[in-house]
Amino acid sequence: VGVKRPMLIDLVFADYEDVRKIYLSISKSGDALIGEGWVTFLDGSKRYVWGKASPLYDENGEVFGAIEILRDVTDSVHTREALIQTEKMITVGGLAAGVAHEINNPLGIILQTNENIRRRLFDDISANLDAAQQFSINLDAVREYLRSRSINNYIADIKIAGERASRIVKSMLQFSRKSELKFEDNKIIQIIENSIEFASSDYDLKKDYDFRKIKIIKEYFCDSVLYCSVIELEQVFLNILKNSAQAMMLSATENPCIIIKVFERDKFVVIEFIDNGPGMDKETSKRIFEPFFTTKEVGTGTGLGLAVSYFIIVNNHKGSIEIDSEKGKGTRFIISIPFQTNR
Repeated sequence: VGVKRPMLIDLVFADYEDVRKIYLSISKSGDALIGEGWVTFLDGSKRYVWGKASPLYDENGEVFGAIEILRDVTDSVHTREALIQTEKMITVGGLAAGVAHEINNPLGIILQTNENIRRRLFDDISANLDAAQQFSINLDAVREYLRSRSINNYIADIKIAGERASRIVKSMLQFSRKSELKFEDNKIIQIIENSIEFASSDYDLKKDYDFRKIKIIKEYFCDSVLYCSVIELEQVFLNILKNSAQAMMLSATENPCIIIKVFERDKFVVIEFIDNGPGMDKETSKRIFEPFFTTKEVGTGTGLGLAVSYFIIVNNHKGSIEIDSEKGKGTRFIISIPFQTNR
């Protein structure tokens, strides 16, 4: 395609000016250029291409234009990114397992000691009553003092924080080993229905947002039987439902809605969760499955829910989980699980 005939370029690329600069550069230097990157075609589609642009010479040896060979390598790029993501997750998984084991022991001591303090101060067991009598202590007066200084609340807060840390540790351990949970034949629709029921009764969702106010549209085109772990898939589906609900809550989405689609494609069962929430930008979408990455406020999210979901689907069920989202246009989670997994 020569610089003197720009219409040919214009008929292919939407970002014609950027491409034209390449040709002008070749015309001036006479050097071939090799590179790769995203290009936008006139139909709006974007593809990642490898290209080589070479100068065209006239009979006098002068450069009068350039010709470019483009190779669509989008699928290869996606595969490469998926491999990089998987390797990253495996590496972080090893680190997470080590940290989790180191934390587990002192955390267990904290929770056990906290429970012992509570029982020895507030339970009317014979050992407490005998010890108070031995030292002539009015146990009721001690308890009133503790309550007046909110010490009972501090003890309760320690337990809540410790239990939250314990849940985080359990999630981290998901990275280190393949689940030992039982795999068996289960109907995918029943697993989804269970997850919806769990979301409706989830304490955190009821506290911050009434999940029952979200319209759930079910588009079930099959009721396939999968060889899978029910508990693990319920965990994945619940994580996605909670993330969608919380995103719509924070953005005050009008008429919040989640569409759940189930259908078969080739040798896979595909489950899609589509919400009409705020969506996310490309940078956030790329990192959404990374461990400890979260867009929530400090203290409201661990950044492990979707990372664990990734491992459950990809490692344990040999499937894939992807996200398709655009700022202001909602989010779609696409989960593909093969038949006969792990048999």
